[in-house]
Amino acid sequence: MAMRAYCATRPAKSGRPWSEAPCAPEDIDGFDRICLDLVKKNRTLTDAMVIDTDGTILFHSNPAYHGKKVWPEEIVQALCKKNAEMISFVREKRSMYSAVVPAGDINASSRYGIVVSCDADLVNAKVLSLIGQ
Repeated sequence: MAMRAYCATRPAKSGRPWSEAPCAPEDIDGFDRICLDLVKKNRTLTDAMVIDTDGTILFHSNPAYHGKKVWPEEIVQALCKKNAEMISFVREKRSMYSAVVPAGDINASSRYGIVVSCDADLVNAKVLSLIGQ
């Protein structure tokens, strides 16, 4: 959703308005900086990225991951379902959560998605504190 708003303010290089053209990576100049800034400003996030439906990382808060394949595969599967999903997995012996959100209109043929990840223990502790546990 955030990426749609960002793209809507910038017409596609094809000249077609957002409603007629899907958002392409070249239309979102600076998104790598946005991913990096998001993680820097939100210490609970471990990473933020934009991926395509093939699982290729187009932008990442750590530029070393640009062009690599996202892991776990469930992240790509969630994006291909065209609905926002939470994925839980283990990375380097740490439980993680990733939110996967298709870019643009969920009902459209979005080829890109935004993924943000965080340490599951932080989220679980916050939820437990909110319910008084």
